Parts: sequence; C-alpha cells; structure tokens
Amino acid sequence: MKFKLKADEYELFKKYVDISDMKYILQNDDDHTIFINNEELHLFQLLISTALDIYGFDSDGEITEFGRQLEALYDTIYNQI
Repeated sequence: MKFKLKADEYELFKKYVDISDMKYILQNDDDHTIFINNEELHLFQLLISTALDIYGFDSDGEITEFGRQLEALYDTIYNQI
C-alpha cells in the first residue's frame, strides 16, 4: 500500500514513528511517500498511534498542539486506506 504525505507530516513520521518492528517499509524522501506491505497495515497504524500516545499529551493527559499534528498524520494515513 502506498501513502502520500504532506512534507511536514512526512518529517513528523520520519522523526517520531518507530518503524523498527516493520518487516517491509520503503520511504521516498523525494515525493514524501511511504510503501508498506498490506499485511502490516494494522501494525503501521498502531505505530503512528503509539507515537501520538508518547509525544502528544501533556502531564495532565490533555492533547498538545504537537499532539494535534500527530493526530493529523494519523488521520491522513487512515483516510488513504
């Protein structure tokens, strides 16, 4: 499956989403696309959601502005499925 991201979303993805558990993923920096194996789609979504959980909330459990950016990244991925 191929995902096309905006430049800022792509940079967020590269910096904050840990993809080390994925077996097949290709990233194209030139056009901000990510290719994954369809069998890993659930894992891919989970890894983005995990980044949101780790980096997107303040100490009171409220979503931060940065968290909203990660949430938008998740929504972009979800909407392309």
